[in-house]
Amino acid sequence: MRYRVNEFLRDFSWALARYRKMEGSRRGFGRFMQNPARWYHELLISLVRKHAGHNWGWVRKDPLFTRLLYEMLIWWGMNQRAAKLVPYPAFRGRVLRLVASREFRRLSSKSIRQVRDTARWRKDLRALWDLLERPCRIMESNSIFVGSSKLLHHLLPDLVPPMDRTYTLDFLGGLDPMDPQSAPFALRGALKLRPDFDTFCRAMFFYGYVARRVRKLRRRVDIGPTSGSVTKIIDNAVIAWWQ
Repeated sequence: MRYRVNEFLRDFSWALARYRKMEGSRRGFGRFMQNPARWYHELLISLVRKHAGHNWGWVRKDPLFTRLLYEMLIWWGMNQRAAKLVPYPAFRGRVLRLVASREFRRLSSKSIRQVRDTARWRKDLRALWDLLERPCRIMESNSIFVGSSKLLHHLLPDLVPPMDRTYTLDFLGGLDPMDPQSAPFALRGALKLRPDFDTFCRAMFFYGYVARRVRKLRRRVDIGPTSGSVTKIIDNAVIAWWQ
């Protein structure tokens, strides 16, 4: 099945309504969101909001925060099947290095609405990706795409959405590459099967495009479960559209 990004925009409200029904179900996705995964998610977002505007040194002073991050990633499937996290002591050290970096702090006040396919954004996202791929790597498994995006979402919820293979990559893989509006975000071949920096960029540019095109999107923040950011609201719509 092929579809266009404008079809997704047209049905955005329908997709969010469908997501709320899915989340309330006791089967499948709804069952997953009723386990501690949702609790960890909402607690972490609230802690980041509480410290908004403060120096990121608060993360070092609060060892519970990095422990919560680690447990959240476990509940979000980042330590099972092919995914494997580094041991917790290494994880904490790498998260502290990440939030203290200039590359991270340069983006910490940005929002997804600002993200566009420009040389500047590619340069800043590349610098962040390089940190996550090497000195601040939290995944022992080969791919860092899913685990790193979920980590970043719980540090920078206004900028980075949580991404995965089941919904994000499959959704972008279904976009019609012949449609001019969809082509910049459509994934094919290795970009989908072996997600890397270029995959990350396309996903970020897609979320930025949607954030600018959906009217009054910020008014939907915090009006229901798992709606604590514009990025998560768009992610919710993607999940419901693809399910």
